[in-house]
Amino acid sequence: MKHKTLYLFICVCVAFVAQTALILYLHEVLRSCDNGMKKEDLHLSFVPSKTKVQLVDMKRENDRQEQMETTVNFSSIMYFEPLVAYEFPTISSEYPRIPHIIHQTYSNERIPADLGKHVKTLVKNNPKWKFYFWTDEASRKFVAERFPTLLQMWDDYKSPINRADAIRYLVLYEFGGLYADLDVECKRPLDNLTMKYACIFPSEPFEQSVFRVHVPYLINNAILLCRPRHPFLKQIVNTLHQYQSMMEQIDIAGPSFVTSQFIRYNNITADQLYNLKQSNESNSPYFYKGELPEEDNDAVYVPNTQYFINSLSQNWMNEKDYKTICESRRRQNIVVKKACNELTRRLSQKDRVKYAFTDHHWFHSYSRTLRFKYKSYDKIVKNYLIY
Repeated sequence: MKHKTLYLFICVCVAFVAQTALILYLHEVLRSCDNGMKKEDLHLSFVPSKTKVQLVDMKRENDRQEQMETTVNFSSIMYFEPLVAYEFPTISSEYPRIPHIIHQTYSNERIPADLGKHVKTLVKNNPKWKFYFWTDEASRKFVAERFPTLLQMWDDYKSPINRADAIRYLVLYEFGGLYADLDVECKRPLDNLTMKYACIFPSEPFEQSVFRVHVPYLINNAILLCRPRHPFLKQIVNTLHQYQSMMEQIDIAGPSFVTSQFIRYNNITADQLYNLKQSNESNSPYFYKGELPEEDNDAVYVPNTQYFINSLSQNWMNEKDYKTICESRRRQNIVVKKACNELTRRLSQKDRVKYAFTDHHWFHSYSRTLRFKYKSYDKIVKNYLIY
């Protein structure tokens, strides 16, 4: 009994230290900006392309080097990401790097009826993809058989949303594919997303991370794509139990947890959190993401938000609240100014969804206070698998 108590105490301490480190890291950005950080004070880190290029024709390599040499002083740009003006980066390949599997989850096979229209878009645009649906019963069986050391953690989770968060990482690690919340709308076929990158974790709209959580970026977990057995997913799976005792849901296994793991995985230190990328290879957000080339088999690609999450949540705080903050005459730091610029651009641009593959509608399906009408999942998806 003493050993078990000591083990739990150590786990809680590790989780607390890790979360404290994340908070200190991210708030260092805002502190530095408040202290009048100048453009020349920003540390720019060069993100190299792959050093070993095989079976690539000379023209493609020359184009690649020429693009690498065309760098941008990102510190002078008052936005968090570039405006999307072309399609999502992809390559022609017979074999996708990410399997064509769609994972979704709910407590049982009867889902809120209002979400059926979004699930239909996934079916319509991806008719050849395989669907996996994870109920509470199927998820626990899966954890017991594939991750038995996590079963006690699974049973001890205090909220269903913790299990809903955790299962997405476990099934992506085991099978690979795409995980999508039930409120994710698919606007067109997803095949092109699976060719170039091995793992894709989109971030939330930057206005939300700045105004709601007071951090410059937050990795979202409503839409995730990854190859099976990816080392980032392995790290997440191995670390879940350390965050079980955190107070906030987003810290236990949600976006804040994922963000802390992203920072750790990419060996991003406190002083590097306000570094900016210098390579102009892709239109990904400007923040520093570590040294791994984006196309590396073990890298985690963070795409431009306009491809995946264009809508802002209307719960708690919404765009009207953000506008009020931006219109106030209080002294604003660089991070807040960039968030305000993103908000203005988002609300004014009519064709912002031109290149979007998905959108997130921020429907709180696990709310205990809301009452829903329900519809059976098999009325929407004709062929799907349950573990």
